[in-house]
Amino acid sequence: MKRYQCVLITGASSGIGAKLSRCLSPHAEKIVLVARRKDRLEELAVELKSRFGTEAIVVACDLSQDGAAEALWAEVISYTGAAPDLVVNNAGAGFCGEAYEIPVDSEKTMLA
Repeated sequence: MKRYQCVLITGASSGIGAKLSRCLSPHAEKIVLVARRKDRLEELAVELKSRFGTEAIVVACDLSQDGAAEALWAEVISYTGAAPDLVVNNAGAGFCGEAYEIPVDSEKTMLA
């Protein structure tokens, strides 16, 4: 029996999020992969299913948009029937440069 019924990973399309998906997938019955790039999520979902037998659910979502996190949570519960056992909140964006040079709207997006 696997340790988790459901794992939710945001920012799963590449980098740390994709790596964590591969690491956690053997321990999960279902894994919900969330990011903006649906094509990459779908490729990862196929890989996780074939390598580990894990049911991978793909949700393309831009979590920087108002209300996106709440909508995602409701969508995950409707797909899986329950809240995830584990959430890896890996989605994010960053800006380089002097803080006073970064537009305020850009900073607000990072905090959304």
